[in-house]
Amino acid sequence: MNKIENIYRSNLLKHPSLGRLLKFKGKPLSILFLSILLTIPYLPGCGTMNSLKIFALRDNSLCVSDLKESLSDINNIGRRYALVFYGELSTYMANSILDKGYKVEIAILEPSNTPSPPKIFKDSGIISLGYLDILGVPSSLLNWVKETHPEWLLYTGSGEPARYWYGQNLICNLAIDSFKEYLIDRAKSIAEKGYDGVFLDDVVINPSLLGGPLYDQPIYDEPKYGSWITHLVELFRRIRNETGMIVVYNAGWSLPNEQLMEAADGVMLESHPGSWSGNVNSPSYYLRDWNAIYNVSIVAQKYAERGKMIIALNYGGDERVEFYTYAAVRLFDFYYWYSTPALNSISDSKVLKLDLGEPLGEHQEVNGTYFRTYSNGIVVLNPTNKISRVSIKVPQHLSRLIDIKTMRICEAHNGDLTLEIGPQEGFVLLCEDAIKKENLNPLFLSGWIIIMITITTVIIVFFKKRRCFPQGSRNQKPKTIPSILI
Repeated sequence: MNKIENIYRSNLLKHPSLGRLLKFKGKPLSILFLSILLTIPYLPGCGTMNSLKIFALRDNSLCVSDLKESLSDINNIGRRYALVFYGELSTYMANSILDKGYKVEIAILEPSNTPSPPKIFKDSGIISLGYLDILGVPSSLLNWVKETHPEWLLYTGSGEPARYWYGQNLICNLAIDSFKEYLIDRAKSIAEKGYDGVFLDDVVINPSLLGGPLYDQPIYDEPKYGSWITHLVELFRRIRNETGMIVVYNAGWSLPNEQLMEAADGVMLESHPGSWSGNVNSPSYYLRDWNAIYNVSIVAQKYAERGKMIIALNYGGDERVEFYTYAAVRLFDFYYWYSTPALNSISDSKVLKLDLGEPLGEHQEVNGTYFRTYSNGIVVLNPTNKISRVSIKVPQHLSRLIDIKTMRICEAHNGDLTLEIGPQEGFVLLCEDAIKKENLNPLFLSGWIIIMITITTVIIVFFKKRRCFPQGSRNQKPKTIPSILI
């Protein structure tokens, strides 16, 4: 009998089979094995559960209205983001952007650097717009233009070809039909690469108003060619009609133009309100005048309410600008992005991951301080140069909020939330439930699940062994011997 017991004990301890391990009393290893399997879909690249959005997938045959409708279906106002990136967007980078939790709905990319939108963007329902400069052509093509299309060129008062962007490009005459055809052909090539639309840059309303240092002042014969904006509207409409793509244009610091907005699907407000000056590689950041920003926002908001895409691109280099610009944009129904002027990197920004939910009303203003209440929190902006103290009426579910910047708890009393805000400062306050949702990203959550289950399994195994061998010695025989061996 002792020999049989020793054989059993030896086999059990030295050569445990997978079946015996998984059938161990209490099944701790079964639980561990199953838990790891369940967490695999949450790991980046291992399934679709790492995205919490419900996507309306599209194909290239869908028209502009279908794309716009699908876009409105897959997002809410509190999570509107538009990636603006002109570098090479590799598959690895595209995956990293989504894995980090950045909530991108629109991507503006440079087709010469990113020949086609990343597949994960397509699969995720992200609308990709290809960059297209419509003011001219690179200066390197000067000889070719002079030989084949000399009528394209506009000249300065001194008789030199007019240039822009510090001489890097030639200003061309949009009134010339062959130049319009050239731009439309480029838009068609962008569509063929799989892009959903075009982003038109250097959209000038009146070239005669251009000036240095970025632009030369060209001579444009309006009596001969007609108003420049008439040709812009024609170009916008032809691109939409002949390619079936979305058209979004860059308004820069200007108001959205009424004629162009009727022909376009959206507009970018650049440096809104975070801007820069100096060298693109070593910029000096600043915030633009709030009155100008607010006036542009009021006009743009009317188009946003009509379903137009309003993209606010901001530049900045510190956390204060990051939160200020985010709060300013979330006062309205715009898409937000935050970057460096080079537009070839992705900022590691907290606010690019936030979901405020749906607005519970329009923005409000009290003593120069602006705020807007969302289902998941509140944004507050003090654009003045003075400290502001404001009291905000909040719904019951937002009575306990957390300041995202400092993680400080802010509590409302009898429905009143009182805040003191520094000069030119933006606040983002989220309810605790939203904080938990943002912090429990899939990778973090699955990692902790595995760690905790592993620890629990080790403890269970330890105590099970203690119960089987009460003296703590492997030389002690088990309390019971399988009946088949007796």
